[in-house]
Amino acid sequence: MAKKQATSRKLQAIKTKKRLFKSAVELMDDHGYENVTIEDISRKAGVSVGAFYHYYKSKSDIMLELYMQIDDFFNDVVAPQIVSDDVFENIRAYFANYAVYQSDKGYNHVKLLFETHDRLFVDKSRAMYSLLREVLEKGRAAGQISEKYSIEEIEDQYFVFARGLVYDWILHESDYDMEERMLRRIDMLSHSFRAI
Repeated sequence: MAKKQATSRKLQAIKTKKRLFKSAVELMDDHGYENVTIEDISRKAGVSVGAFYHYYKSKSDIMLELYMQIDDFFNDVVAPQIVSDDVFENIRAYFANYAVYQSDKGYNHVKLLFETHDRLFVDKSRAMYSLLREVLEKGRAAGQISEKYSIEEIEDQYFVFARGLVYDWILHESDYDMEERMLRRIDMLSHSFRAI
């Protein structure tokens, strides 16, 4: 009997943490990271502030969980699609997914990610960065990517470009198809990295 209660308690804890996370993200999407308090999140989730602190140390932990979800998406959804022998097809698949993920999350959510100025946003040890680096290294080893630039420079250029395009999409209040524009521009950028 005690085992069932522990399981029930654990399930309740999981539900509470999910409710806190969902409430926090909804509030931050609607009002911005800086304009949402832990009290606001707790109230929306229907729990005490103490309960919030049981699951999260701060609002930053909510952002950490968001970044972990993005990395899970790249590990679970994108990585299995990176199967072509052509490195530039793999790069296209990578950034098509990057654009679709952002578009599907929506304008407010993407704006939130760009507004928080969190260092995790550009932490190159994250899975989404590691996956692109792996693609580029395989392309270099296969002789498809020019030796003119280092892998780190090429990786940086792709991400600076992609983040810039997403930021432009935010500035234009999501009034264009991000995936279509992303792929057109990725093709243009990739041209400069092809081995001749």
